[in-house]
Amino acid sequence: MIIGVKDYLSDELKLILNNVNELFSKTWSTTKLRSYGEGDASVLDELWRALVDFGLFEFFRDAKPRDAAILMEEVSSRLPPGIVITTIIGAAATGNELGDEKYEGRLKISISNIANMAPEAHRADAIIIGDNLIWKDDATVKPLNSLDNSIKWCQVSFRRSTKVSVNRDLVALLLSAAIVGTGKPPLELSVDYAKKRIAFGRPIGAFQAVKHKLVNMALNIELARSLYLRAADDLKLSPMALDYASRVVPNTIRDSIQVHGGIGFTDELDLHLYLRRSVTLGKVYSFSMDELWESYDRSRVHE
Repeated sequence: MIIGVKDYLSDELKLILNNVNELFSKTWSTTKLRSYGEGDASVLDELWRALVDFGLFEFFRDAKPRDAAILMEEVSSRLPPGIVITTIIGAAATGNELGDEKYEGRLKISISNIANMAPEAHRADAIIIGDNLIWKDDATVKPLNSLDNSIKWCQVSFRRSTKVSVNRDLVALLLSAAIVGTGKPPLELSVDYAKKRIAFGRPIGAFQAVKHKLVNMALNIELARSLYLRAADDLKLSPMALDYASRVVPNTIRDSIQVHGGIGFTDELDLHLYLRRSVTLGKVYSFSMDELWESYDRSRVHE
């Protein structure tokens, strides 16, 4: 359960979060994620059917921004295929141009505002770049070897497109929550490791240097979460929340790798998967410096 917001969750959302965790525990793992990153689409098909049957995408049809962000954090913490994350964001943040199919799991959506680039475009039925909606039949997509091949960047060229309304602030909110989600498991793994790893006759978590690092990691995650929760009540703050999360969370995961010592740098542990995902999510949508300054200035007005 998410730290710090337990008292603010409705009974319905608590039930949904518990059921989402149960679903992912049964149908998904980092072993399957690695397989997906190597090109095995069958694991995606299995998970996608389970998510559609559960009604995950449907939840985002009428969800309040705060509830949508909290659920996004929980989903992202399980490291699903990147197309799941981009479809949720694309469905929640666009207008009626994609119809009800986007909530029914009948459309896979890729979204970015990077010119001619989009994550998971090779898996998508609809590709949104900026305010351009491109259907897969009108696009030529070239997958690229990426930092995180489970949310593979693709080069996109297209013959035609239509305009689509995109709530950029909602995109930023959901991305910031997704990035925070990638930081939660490494923190939990680090705390658990620090309790069990014995050095010089006692757990390494008993040493002050490790204690301080773990506390700072927890504070970073909590602050990033607090910012997106605040932004959920005023979406104009979302670029600030995304900017902060995209800078702080990857560094927190790097600290998690250091807590684990030499083994933390190996492929044997999953920590690098979370780091790859957090860095990639931070590049999906960009905001100009003027937009970021406006968001930060707005936050100071509320103080």
